[in-house]
Amino acid sequence: MTQEFTKLIRQISASRFDYLSKANSPEERTGAMGIVTLFALASHTLTTMTGTLAIVSVDHFGVNGGWHGSRLCAQVQRLAELSVQVSASVERLVGMALVDLHALHVSGQDAVERENIEEIMTTGTIYIESLSNVSVETANLARRQGIWGRRPAMSQPSLPSAEFSPELAQAEESVRRLIGQIIELELGVEQFGGRWVMS
Repeated sequence: MTQEFTKLIRQISASRFDYLSKANSPEERTGAMGIVTLFALASHTLTTMTGTLAIVSVDHFGVNGGWHGSRLCAQVQRLAELSVQVSASVERLVGMALVDLHALHVSGQDAVERENIEEIMTTGTIYIESLSNVSVETANLARRQGIWGRRPAMSQPSLPSAEFSPELAQAEESVRRLIGQIIELELGVEQFGGRWVMS
């Protein structure tokens, strides 16, 4: 156990999480490797949430903005709401893993093992707090912009398109990319089947 967690700490410290593992095998969802995969999921979710927050903050989507009420604005609503939902799911997954790790920490006989587990738990806590803060800020800003809690886009088939501009084209591409990323993250959450387990 001590060697496994020491190796895990090194993996987490060295990893840049520049790609998201599909966690196809049980080994990637359990034990030390499962924690690495889970923290990579949290890292990517935080990055995507930050991008979502940046999109939601664009003045054009506000109540007095030229893009408010357009089809793109409806997609931004979808992005914001889906991002907050997925972030909450990742927070729950990490939180449940921390509960299990705490039990291992309490029962651990080896001082090095306990220290390693503490370090992992600290990292997990930082992810939870960061995701929670960005989610709250995203939801609050979306409400202020008037794009939170509107009727779903599919119930508004006649929404107008915003007037084309290079800025609009760039925003559309960013929204499409972020929605694709958040859906991929949602699938990553589902791969865990509800929680991380030690073995």
